[in-house]
Amino acid sequence: MLRALASAQRLGVTRIADYDDLLFAGSAEERPEVQSGGLTREWMERAHRAYASMLPAFDGYTAATDELAGELRAACPGAPVFVVPNGLSPAWIEQGRALYPRWWPGDSRVMRFFPGSPTHDASFAAIASGLAEWMRAHDDTELEIVGNLAWDASGFPSSRVRRIPAVPFDHLPRLLASAWVNLWPRAETRFNRCKSPIKFLEAAAFGCPTVASPSCARPELDCEGLVHATTADDWATALTRWRDDDARMRASESCMRFADERGGADRGWRALQHVVRSLRSVAA
Repeated sequence: MLRALASAQRLGVTRIADYDDLLFAGSAEERPEVQSGGLTREWMERAHRAYASMLPAFDGYTAATDELAGELRAACPGAPVFVVPNGLSPAWIEQGRALYPRWWPGDSRVMRFFPGSPTHDASFAAIASGLAEWMRAHDDTELEIVGNLAWDASGFPSSRVRRIPAVPFDHLPRLLASAWVNLWPRAETRFNRCKSPIKFLEAAAFGCPTVASPSCARPELDCEGLVHATTADDWATALTRWRDDDARMRASESCMRFADERGGADRGWRALQHVVRSLRSVAA
């Protein structure tokens, strides 16, 4: 890889490294892959060093969040670092909305958690007992785990909890649109604070409000359909709020407006064009 980057430099090619996660710094023990037992701390430390050793081979860097950009600036003082936010494909949103109606009062109150990859065990474990208690007190609620998660379901009402396999991205809108609430628990770590709000944006595009951990908070995510919860009581309060159908539908409308106005991939595309122009002007 380093030889290829050196060849690109000799040819006058601008080399940009794009980061969506904190891969080059931080504590290996905080990485979800290590916390879940999928990888060892030693392996992850070697991976961090390998990523860090590659940084000097690039002319500039892009990051999905301000927090991640800050980590890059600390690792590469004086280097050009730009924020290019993640966004959603307008075609993906349009197709999903055309095919799948959003949740409506009278539909089942199904909460869904979309771990995606098998690295979110610790994040869900932090809310599991409180969520189970809340579900036992509200027998019209259901929970679906979509994807990979190792968790103890013994405290949950077994008839109202389901595991379903992860689905292709094009089919994700079906599960997002019909969900009553999207759950976005995330452990409070340096790694997680750098992650993008894509889980919220995906749900928001189809009118599904989200309850999230504080590590998901971003000043720019000022949406009525996103509530942050720390303690079990906070999670219970947030979920109880949306048992009021009027409040739930107001949150749904707020989510869709946010996704339409500020969640599109066009924002990232404009930012990337700015990056390329800036780096080319420096090279010239």
